[in-house]
Amino acid sequence: MGLLTLALVIALLVLGLERNARRARRRPPVTPGGTQPHERRDRDAERLLDELRSRG
Repeated sequence: MGLLTLALVIALLVLGLERNARRARRRPPVTPGGTQPHERRDRDAERLLDELRSRG
């Protein structure tokens, strides 16, 4: 009984990891001819640069 439970736990773990890896591989569609609307910008770096420029 213990071996069956262990096999079930391992199978569920593998299934969960595979599902997570599949979800991480998805890529959003690329818009032709321009920047993507979901393009991320590092706002913290911009804020830090603005702060340093104002001090100098």
